[in-house]
Amino acid sequence: MATACAHGAQITVDTVADNLQIDGKVSLREALLSAASKQDVNADVAAARQFDYDGAESIRFAIAVDAQTIAVAAPLPALVR
Repeated sequence: MATACAHGAQITVDTVADNLQIDGKVSLREALLSAASKQDVNADVAAARQFDYDGAESIRFAIAVDAQTIAVAAPLPALVR
């Protein structure tokens, strides 16, 4: 369960896939949509997110050791604050 924190939710992207599928991984698209809406878009984000959506959300990356490229299949959502 996430806990309250002044800095907001921390969502970690751990795949180069560009999808919204519940697959045990968090994609950049899932992280962006969740941060923008301040709610988890699916169970993958809910399981991986730290802290509540109550401040400035942050997205971190923990993708395999080798350099990776995220090839997006469609435009990513805009973040507006």
